[in-house]
Amino acid sequence: YLVTATGLKAARTVSVGDALTLGDSQAATVTAVQREVLTGLYNPHTISGSIVVDGVSASCYTTTVHPVVAQVLLAPLRLAYTYLGLRSPRF
Repeated sequence: YLVTATGLKAARTVSVGDALTLGDSQAATVTAVQREVLTGLYNPHTISGSIVVDGVSASCYTTTVHPVVAQVLLAPLRLAYTYLGLRSPRF
């Protein structure tokens, strides 16, 4: 999901003319859209559920589970990380 002037919007639904929120909270109007398919698995998670990618504010969540549901389901892990100092193993 990307952060737009109207809330979160799945990247595949963003179109020319949409206003995206940048990492510095400024707005930028979408002037072109293209699809890019990459191999691999990319899905970083942050404590807040948000991330800045190439200067654009985005959500860490996928369209598989609604962001609100994902935020609730991951709450125990965020709490463990924040208050118990638990860290995930490094691969």
